[in-house]
Amino acid sequence: MFAFRMQLKELFALFSMMSLNVPLAPTGEEMESRFENEQKLKLDLFENYDGTMFPKLTRPLMVQPMMTIDHIRSINEEQGAMTISMTLYFIWTDSRLQWNRTEYGGIKAFAKNHYENMAWNIWSPTIFITELPGVNTQTDLFLNHDVDFLVHYTGSVTATIKVLINTPCLLSFGDYPNDYQNCSLTLMTPYTANV
Repeated sequence: MFAFRMQLKELFALFSMMSLNVPLAPTGEEMESRFENEQKLKLDLFENYDGTMFPKLTRPLMVQPMMTIDHIRSINEEQGAMTISMTLYFIWTDSRLQWNRTEYGGIKAFAKNHYENMAWNIWSPTIFITELPGVNTQTDLFLNHDVDFLVHYTGSVTATIKVLINTPCLLSFGDYPNDYQNCSLTLMTPYTANV
């Protein structure tokens, strides 16, 4: 037989949580309003925006890179290479993509996937991964089919790119489990002067 005992304060806390009438999901009206505000925002932002043109700046554009390793697919000790599935993040500011939140229902940010980007044409830097074995040509990471953009009302743009690369590694398992592996990659941009 199972005996269930609950103290009065625990019971009161349980009933208080159950009686809270807080909507966790937006209502249909709220979702429709958000959709309309976001559509108006995109039309206004991109009406005179040219994504093929470099943002006008008085100082060099800073692009902040970040990387996470999602999965190590394979390690080839003989060839000194590792195949990695990873996510690259690049953050920069494009002042042409700033807006006043109060004019668009409080919208702080909106997301664009690569296919939508084709239509809206968000400017992105040209960035390559260099020194990859077996790769004779360099491909701009932003031409990858799996790029998502998050645009913040401040003009901050975060691009997320999923890639699978084969990178050279100096592998040594002689001191396992305290061994150290060095697998490096270089990000490069063809821009060498202020534009």
